[in-house]
Amino acid sequence: MLNCGNDGLLAAYRDRLIIAKIGLGASLVAGSLGGGRITTFPYTDITNIEYNSGLIMGVFEVLTPSYQGSANHDHWQSFVKNPNKSNNDPRALSNTLPLPKLVYNEALPHINTLQSRITAAKRPPSATQVPAPTSLAEEIKELADLHAQGILSDAEFAAAKQAAIIRAQAR
Repeated sequence: MLNCGNDGLLAAYRDRLIIAKIGLGASLVAGSLGGGRITTFPYTDITNIEYNSGLIMGVFEVLTPSYQGSANHDHWQSFVKNPNKSNNDPRALSNTLPLPKLVYNEALPHINTLQSRITAAKRPPSATQVPAPTSLAEEIKELADLHAQGILSDAEFAAAKQAAIIRAQAR
């Protein structure tokens, strides 16, 4: 978690990232006086994260299909403007967080872990192991045991045995 004071905070969970702009100062610049703006980004929706910095201050940005990152989010350029009248102010945008370069550098190991989680969320689920097919002899023995216990009738046993033979030939 990164706390950026009046600019908000960043919280990373196992499956999602949250940028919260709450509290009097953060809510004021986010355009929700007394309230707040909390944006949740599931890792599966994040296309990238980036940090653009100047000498002292920078901007942490979460990119998704909705937030392409095409605008220049210059913290200092928009600092003197009313954040609610600037469509470019990282203090007001839901997917950005002004972040001092020193704080970013200290948090870099955690940000790398975050990037790994995002990458892992993009991987397709691994294929489940399908048990190796039993041999025809084993399958017929199991069917014979069921028949001997009275679970399968003579007709059911014959049909199941024939189906096992056909499956074995198809392999």
